[in-house]
Amino acid sequence: MLSNNIKIAFRNLKKFKVFSFINISGLSISLAVVLLIAAFTQNEINIDKFQPNLNRIYKISKGTAPVPIADIISRNVPEIRKIAIEDIMSAQSITIKYGNKPLSLKNVIYADTNFFDMFSFKTIRGDLNNALQTPMSIALTQSQAKRIFGNENPIGKIIKMNNEFDLTVNAVLKDISQSSSMQFNGVISLESLKYINGKNSHPFDWSQWNYCIYVLFPSNADAPLLIKKIDAALKKNIPKENKEMNVDLIPFKDMFYSPDVFGLQKYGSIEKNIALISIAILILLIAIINYMNLSTARAALRSKEIGVRKTIGASRYTLINQYLSESVLFSFISIAISLILVELLLPVFNVIVNADIKLFSGPVAGKVFALISAAVLLGIISGIYPAFYLTSFKPDAILRGNVNLRNGRNILRRGLIIFQFTIAVILIISTVVIYSQMEYVKSKPLGFTKDNIVYFPTNNEINKNKDAFKSEILQQPSVEDFVYTFDVPGKMFMRWGMPFNYEGKQSKIWFTTVFSSSEYMKMMNMKIIEGRSFYKKDTADYWSAIVNEAFLKSFNVKKPFTASFAGGKKIVGVVKDFNFQSLHSKIEPLVFFNVPIFNDGVIKLKSSKYSDIKSVIQKLETVWKKYSPDFPLEYNFLDESLASQYISEERFEKAFLGFSVLAIMIACLGLFGLSSFTTEQRTKEIGVRKILGATIKNITVMLSRQFIWLVLISNFIAVPIAYYLMHKWLQNFAYRINIGWWVFVLAGGIALLIAIITVSLQAVKAATANPVESLRYE
Repeated sequence: MLSNNIKIAFRNLKKFKVFSFINISGLSISLAVVLLIAAFTQNEINIDKFQPNLNRIYKISKGTAPVPIADIISRNVPEIRKIAIEDIMSAQSITIKYGNKPLSLKNVIYADTNFFDMFSFKTIRGDLNNALQTPMSIALTQSQAKRIFGNENPIGKIIKMNNEFDLTVNAVLKDISQSSSMQFNGVISLESLKYINGKNSHPFDWSQWNYCIYVLFPSNADAPLLIKKIDAALKKNIPKENKEMNVDLIPFKDMFYSPDVFGLQKYGSIEKNIALISIAILILLIAIINYMNLSTARAALRSKEIGVRKTIGASRYTLINQYLSESVLFSFISIAISLILVELLLPVFNVIVNADIKLFSGPVAGKVFALISAAVLLGIISGIYPAFYLTSFKPDAILRGNVNLRNGRNILRRGLIIFQFTIAVILIISTVVIYSQMEYVKSKPLGFTKDNIVYFPTNNEINKNKDAFKSEILQQPSVEDFVYTFDVPGKMFMRWGMPFNYEGKQSKIWFTTVFSSSEYMKMMNMKIIEGRSFYKKDTADYWSAIVNEAFLKSFNVKKPFTASFAGGKKIVGVVKDFNFQSLHSKIEPLVFFNVPIFNDGVIKLKSSKYSDIKSVIQKLETVWKKYSPDFPLEYNFLDESLASQYISEERFEKAFLGFSVLAIMIACLGLFGLSSFTTEQRTKEIGVRKILGATIKNITVMLSRQFIWLVLISNFIAVPIAYYLMHKWLQNFAYRINIGWWVFVLAGGIALLIAIITVSLQAVKAATANPVESLRYE
């Protein structure tokens, strides 16, 4: 019986070619989208799951903290036997040299001896547990070790860091997978900071807030009780001047979806995952609706078949099995095609979402079973209504032509079309809003000059010859200015807590700080709105401060020039607020200190002409090699570096746009199929109307009108839903667009135009046909 059902299903597949093509195409594309998004979300869900201690690790504070915090916990909470300290701020990118081979090593962190005990990473060479025991030691990832040493055994080898310090390679790790929220290429022992920062440095006292501190709970711990105990110990023992610091404990397993918690190199977004899953479900629903609509629409073509089969003894149960077998066959064919599509699209999708997703990674048997089950379930869901509907007719009524295939069924089909295009319009509106917000982010004035700015990290060789280096760069005709600075916008994240004296009261306040100069502020067009800028080369003006407007508002400072920081550091000016962080965040309190400490060289170009940029970069490389021949130059354009803050949103925008186009295309396939069946059913009517004088325009309007009305209704339903969803999404940005009325008009117009074109293709074809042939129809 099953084989007979499959044979009949294949015959119908060949007989109704347009119906088969539309349904298989729609289901294949939608299933490909579902598989891609399912693979992506599974990858996100599995982040850090390989860590055996995942549920027992907690981070102290949302931000960074000083090392003495760890001492307080170890002394007062004996249940905590393991504390790991990590510094992801101090290194980040270093220059290294092995033999005569200088290289840049990016994404480097510092960590203490407990780091690899608490967090599990696989070792290729060396003893990972003891890799960070000695100062000036480093553990490298496999790919970086290969890049530096080739086929040599790297263990025990010495590499020169920043042309000044010797680092010993003690271990080689397996490359960190995309399933880890911690991403790094090298780990330097934390004790090395004492040597790197100099003898007068105290990197582990209360003044240094560069560290992420993690504690490991015992396996049988009462977590809420232990959290209270740690919190009480910290509040009791933290020095008075640091009482305002945040000491909340954050579960490590929650950090990936908490971008406001500092400490990871990779973050996810629950909202984006929900949005992508929703799109996948909606696209699949559109494809299922197409199948149901087209199956019920062609009921007239199959009603006689049903009548004859019932007359010769076929039961309703047999016929339902036949139609469900047909829909399951469609489903299996669609899944097979979708797997091919996924393999073709996966490399592009991985680039868009910045992932390394493999469809059949891990155990294959379970996934094959899941696909087979999904094919059967999808086939049943798609075919259940058409099967019961088509088999409900009485054979005598069918053969006499007394079956009414319109009315209630038409109302259902219309409702499903409205549902499809409501989804399509919501997706179009969402795409337009997301695109507009991203363009706003890129073009919004930030309060400083970001165009034609090139910056690069300096090193000891450049610092020793900074005046000569600067002089040679300024000789280039295309260079407008050159200065040294501590940080550029987008990299200003150093947080300080400092006693602040104002109106006879002292309090400890927290703010972002930058070491700077008047030349830098002038180059970047940062506007001083009160007081003055820093004096040039005046040692008496060192450590004077310039604050932003947000500083005055946050700390309710009305008379800034009467205030001072610890050590008598006076405020001499107020700079107009500018966005030194991404537009996700509001402008926070910022303080410039006039201190001659710098990390970066900054060049301002006179124009953005390619020839000018090229000549300046060539000159920069030449001068760099003159003063620092052993180390590579790494330069960035400020506008590009600022744009990279929104790379996650841009990737989401591309994915959303692509999936929206697919959803609209699948909906249009269904509309095309329905309009073709509708036109086919009215072939004789069209012939009669043409003979009686109806024009092509009259017939096209007549055939298109009912579908156009359905799309218009979809627009009215979609607008409030889309507005609500996009309003919620925009809350992720402190600075955002207003959703204008034109967005809804544009989206509705696009949907309407697509529907008109889709339906008109069939309508015009029918209207231009020979009426004689139309009257001979059937």
